[in-house]
Amino acid sequence: MHGDALRPVVSEVEVMEVLCDDPVLAQELVRLLSNELKFSRQQLRELKAKDNRTRASSEQSVAEQRLLRRQNEQLKCDVLDMRLRLEAALETQDENSHLSNPSPYDEVCAQLSETLEDRAQADVDHAEFIQHLEEKIITAREKYQRITELNNQNQQSLNNMREMLDEAAANRQAALERAVAAEAQRAFTFTKPAFNAVEFLNMSQADIPQPSIKAMRRLSSGKHLYLRNELIDLCVPGGFVKFSHNELLWSKDGFGHCLAFVPTHHFVYGSDTDSGTWLRSTWCAKMIEPASQKRDLFYMTGQVWYYYGTFECVGSAEVSANDVRKLGAKYMGSIEKRTIFSPELVPPFIIKMMQDMYTEGILSVACFGYRYVGFNHPLNQALQAQARVGKVDSVLTDSTGAISAKRSIDGEGGHSCKKQRRNTDA
Repeated sequence: MHGDALRPVVSEVEVMEVLCDDPVLAQELVRLLSNELKFSRQQLRELKAKDNRTRASSEQSVAEQRLLRRQNEQLKCDVLDMRLRLEAALETQDENSHLSNPSPYDEVCAQLSETLEDRAQADVDHAEFIQHLEEKIITAREKYQRITELNNQNQQSLNNMREMLDEAAANRQAALERAVAAEAQRAFTFTKPAFNAVEFLNMSQADIPQPSIKAMRRLSSGKHLYLRNELIDLCVPGGFVKFSHNELLWSKDGFGHCLAFVPTHHFVYGSDTDSGTWLRSTWCAKMIEPASQKRDLFYMTGQVWYYYGTFECVGSAEVSANDVRKLGAKYMGSIEKRTIFSPELVPPFIIKMMQDMYTEGILSVACFGYRYVGFNHPLNQALQAQARVGKVDSVLTDSTGAISAKRSIDGEGGHSCKKQRRNTDA
């Protein structure tokens, strides 16, 4: 049949002759061509609808394009096959029968021509749409590539900034550690010859007097101890000190001598500037000078304060955090808490930095050896008298937290000097 397509097209006269001789064939041909025209128009509408949907996805449009191309080729084949069949049917009819009524053939040719024109226009529209869609895809790919390159540049810049920030933080911490280490070398001059804390703690109690534990009475409860001026006036000339159970290590044989642990430096954090400052402990400096000073000692255990008597500082030394941990982990934990003022306001990395500085030996601990030398009975009697009426731990504070009409010994070590007549917190 494809070979017949090369012959000349049958003349209109011959077609009309066949149709005139066979009205049924003519009607059938008209019906078929009409249906084909309707089908082609329906396909064209569906094609346009599908073309609109292809804008949502480039991959779907490519698939639909292939499908439409296959349908278009199928329709072309169907039309060609129909035309060949029509030509074959016309060849079997009488050559002169078409002269009686040529008009139905003209209508069929017109309809067929219109169908072919519509199909050609649909192909043109589809090709234009595909070209427009391909241009949009190319533009989108170029835009995505530019965005990807920009993101890569931003990520590289961010990584560089992070590296610079880490380097600056490391340099700052190293400089801070060097400054603290240098300051620590200039900070204090401990007793000479060097004070051996372990030997002092393990020394025999045979020649050391002991405080009378039975004579001790509770003064007040709570973390803070406050004394009125008249009580401070009864203290020995060196003043007094106070320690909690996490700050003072007693000898295993009794309460005749002990070791007190104090941080040599403090970190004061400034929340308004998001920075802080390392300061030397003024309390530690006052305790070292002079080393033989006698002071009345207050001790807290079980959240209860007691007066233990008069103690003499027989020596001081600078020890490492590891040495303190060997004597007891709780003492090092207390030192770390007292190193930073208002730790709840300090960022966690500063606390971690402080702990690392203790571990690496950048920060050290001041250790003081105290020995019991007597009992201040007038002070003890006055303390017991006021404790019975509940006046030892009563305190008035104004809006700034300053002590009013009473003397406070709260703070690191609770040191107080009678000559100054004021609080000496670190």
